[in-house]
Amino acid sequence: MAFVTCNCPGFDGTTLAVDPPKLLEFVWGDERLQFDLTPDDAGFTMLRFSASFAEVGRAARDAAGWHTCLDLLGYDLSGDRAPWQQDFRWRSVHRVYVARFGPAAAAVGPPPEWEETHGAAGQDPA
Repeated sequence: MAFVTCNCPGFDGTTLAVDPPKLLEFVWGDERLQFDLTPDDAGFTMLRFSASFAEVGRAARDAAGWHTCLDLLGYDLSGDRAPWQQDFRWRSVHRVYVARFGPAAAAVGPPPEWEETHGAAGQDPA
């Protein structure tokens, strides 16, 4: 299976588990991703997401990326537009993950394709 993202090269992937509508687990590039959906009695659904990868230096970068994607999903599902631009949101939550995980978890920055689209990571808005 091939996965393609906006402004970045695609990755090959392998589906590991599918149990509609509750579970999707797959390998995307070198990441293992799992999405679990659990409905509650009030009519809401809890999304539990996990990602694992081998390179600790990517932890802050990838956590900020998934955080931003899941924030955007919430806005998309509600039909609202996010009050911020994607690159600004990533940079603001990235700082939080760097502080929480430590400098070793921020050794790898955004891919060159992301920086070409959104600007260098060093141009972090205050």
